[in-house]
Amino acid sequence: METRERSKDNRIKLLTHHWELNPNDYKNEISFVWKHNEIRIDFRSFNPPPGKDRCVHYNFYINGVHTLFKFHYSAYGGSPRGKTPELVSENYRLSFFASPKFFEVYEEQIIQNAGKGAELDKVQEKRKDSWMAVYKNYRLGLRYDVPFKDPKIILWIKKSFHHQCPSGLLIFKYELYTTNLYYISPEVGNFICTKLYDHGEPNNCGEPTLMGSEISDGDGEYRNIYWKRKGTEDLTIFEIMRFQNSLRCYGDWKEYDKYQSLFKSAGINGEETDTILGQELSRLGIVREGE
Repeated sequence: METRERSKDNRIKLLTHHWELNPNDYKNEISFVWKHNEIRIDFRSFNPPPGKDRCVHYNFYINGVHTLFKFHYSAYGGSPRGKTPELVSENYRLSFFASPKFFEVYEEQIIQNAGKGAELDKVQEKRKDSWMAVYKNYRLGLRYDVPFKDPKIILWIKKSFHHQCPSGLLIFKYELYTTNLYYISPEVGNFICTKLYDHGEPNNCGEPTLMGSEISDGDGEYRNIYWKRKGTEDLTIFEIMRFQNSLRCYGDWKEYDKYQSLFKSAGINGEETDTILGQELSRLGIVREGE
């Protein structure tokens, strides 16, 4: 495996990996971090009996978002199926070149001209950090560039750019801060919410349709739970907080699963459970929209 080499077109080759053509089910994995983006590529070749298409599957996982790229080939040539992803961070682009027998990763600096510069400025503006103020009986979704002191504010939510999907979709993460701007990981009983983030389908070019929460129990078991977005991000975050508050009665995820099965067998439907658990959020002094 080779690393870091400047190519003729002024791109920097960060990584090259070669293998023999037509191996029997060759597989490997590459993992690295580029500008705070976690990247893992699993690739595997398939060599079926003569007369069948041979192919290589590339599974890209960029910050947990999956993209599949295939390359079919034979003695007469080859054809790609799908498209390899690209990442853009500030003025740099990361791109991948995949073939039946080698794989390369390139970094290039984006050269701006007058038109592209204005377009890049718009993207950078969308990526700027913003702060959401949480008030008691909160219903307002105002955004601010910087946090400030206000006795009516009980919590700050920081929205910051996380990564850009191959489709161009911008994914953000969310962090909670006290009024004194101390970072907090919401902890209820044995459960800790370790991450709050956007989640969208790889081919979605609009706004993220879901939000994800990573919650761990006292035994170190992590679960990623996805929530349908309800208007602005803050309302969905409150739903996640409400759910986490409902976990205070359980010791771990196994116990939670056991009681959920009991609720279901007792005929308690989701609406009744939601009414009961929704009362927990009021202990934080927050009222959900419509209440």
